[in-house]
Amino acid sequence: MNRFLKAIAGSACTTALVFGGYLGVLQLTGNFHEVLPAELYRSAQPSAVDVAPMHGDTESKQS
Repeated sequence: MNRFLKAIAGSACTTALVFGGYLGVLQLTGNFHEVLPAELYRSAQPSAVDVAPMHGDTESKQS
């Protein structure tokens, strides 16, 4: 039984580390992706400053 609990705990820790790593990569890369070039972007909530470099705008306007 003790060996079984250690295996479950190890699996849970490994899963948590992998999921945490995935979230860390998303945070570092900004989670901002181009779907259709210069037309459609996917992200959580990009600001005008985040979208401008992908769209080619030299100046971004805040609304």
